[in-house]
Amino acid sequence: MPDVPEISFSLVIGAVIGAWLMAIAGIVLMRWFYTRRLDRLGESSSEEMIDELESAYSAAPRVRIQTQTEYLPFVIESIRENIESGLGDEQVQLLLERIENHRQGAESQAIFPVEAQHRSSDLRLNWTCDTSHRIDLLIQGDPVIIRALRELRKKIPKAAIYGQAGRS
Repeated sequence: MPDVPEISFSLVIGAVIGAWLMAIAGIVLMRWFYTRRLDRLGESSSEEMIDELESAYSAAPRVRIQTQTEYLPFVIESIRENIESGLGDEQVQLLLERIENHRQGAESQAIFPVEAQHRSSDLRLNWTCDTSHRIDLLIQGDPVIIRALRELRKKIPKAAIYGQAGRS
């Protein structure tokens, strides 16, 4: 029978501890390497980020209505017919009063969260008034609302607002 050399107990303990330390060091290094690599996967240039944001968050369609302030209730009612929630009676009344009492020549705006066809969006209204109770109203919102307002715009009398022809 061959002679088997004796291995000391301290040598076995040292080998086990060394193997554990090397395994822990290997795991830490692999984790560091792969987290850096995964972090770099999401990196992109600023131009790529801007292009992605522009395609994901394109501007909502808008319509410009230029008319007398007396036709505003018809415009607001057309909006309310095409939304499911968002513009209550009190809000409409306050908006109409705000537009009626608006300082002439100054621009003002209002934003209302609305829901149209089970989609939430913001309805943005920008307006200016002149001394003859004419209003230049720019409405930006959900495509359903804007299509309805474009149809309504054909039916209501258009106001002649001078000095603002270049705005769109």
